[in-house]
Amino acid sequence: MPQSPNLIVSATPLALSRDPPSLDTWIDQLSICLKLLSSDDTGGCQLPDKSACNADEFKFLQEIMHLPDQRIPFRDSAPSRHRVLQDPNGPFSRSHLRTRHGFFSILVLRALLHSTDFLFLKGNRILFESYDDFNGVIQEVAREKNWDIHSTRFCKPDAYGRHSGVSVSIGNAKAYWDASGKDCNTSWLIEGKDISFRKLVGLLAGNEFPGIGKLQALQIATDYARAGIIQPTEDEFLEGIRYVNMGAVAGLMDLGLLERKFKMKQVNGRLARAKDKSQVNREDLKSAFVAVKVAVEEKWDSTNYPWDMFELEHWLCKASPRRLGRESYYQIYE
Repeated sequence: MPQSPNLIVSATPLALSRDPPSLDTWIDQLSICLKLLSSDDTGGCQLPDKSACNADEFKFLQEIMHLPDQRIPFRDSAPSRHRVLQDPNGPFSRSHLRTRHGFFSILVLRALLHSTDFLFLKGNRILFESYDDFNGVIQEVAREKNWDIHSTRFCKPDAYGRHSGVSVSIGNAKAYWDASGKDCNTSWLIEGKDISFRKLVGLLAGNEFPGIGKLQALQIATDYARAGIIQPTEDEFLEGIRYVNMGAVAGLMDLGLLERKFKMKQVNGRLARAKDKSQVNREDLKSAFVAVKVAVEEKWDSTNYPWDMFELEHWLCKASPRRLGRESYYQIYE
């Protein structure tokens, strides 16, 4: 069970900054969140006993656990991901990982069922042999629970945070099943053909997979990288991050390591400042990512909590004031 790492971070307000937060501040936020890791060796998260932290820390951790899938920084310990990985007969198990139905199940779990009541029903099945199988399970649960099949019980458009604008609907499952039957979409998985990380993200964010935006596509591709199906280099992984242009990129901007650019646009007949959503410079992204990596290597005891570039990307996604940089964190040191 990972323990709180030995951090070279002062517990005084002088070591902290807020606008933007320093790397020490961000790493301290991560360190406090380690207290959420369960003590039962399952790798999940739960609120610690109040005696394990002070009152202000407990309040901060309560806020993290209020939206755990969005705010817990540890990739495989957030509830939805943990639920899927813990199932010995789930889609990431050896016997199902390189199959059509395993791929289909991963798509619906990430894009539709993520963070839903359905996913956490006790004894519920999360491996689906076909679209008909999936639809039958959904319909049966809807009848038993008297749940509306089109409600957030089965599909949350904002499961990853603010709605990304893509069309998220439980009805997308049929398109995923159809797409999973095409060799052009699955040869990298079922036949083991080469595919770059960036190309896989683009494939999953394409028209064949409605409702899967770039951020969800990155998460699915990273799931497969973690499972050993693809093995991107750091530069290849950064190309995927650059293509998505949110999540970790926004985190690096929140930390002041990438410039957040703006442009003027017409809004209701008036000029207004808006975020420039053009891709960040490749070398700027690499320099910022390396700076973070160096800081973590210096301040984080990896023997207590191992990390890699995939975990680091996830940590960066949590750097915003809506995630780790909450007012309740800064109150700890007042």
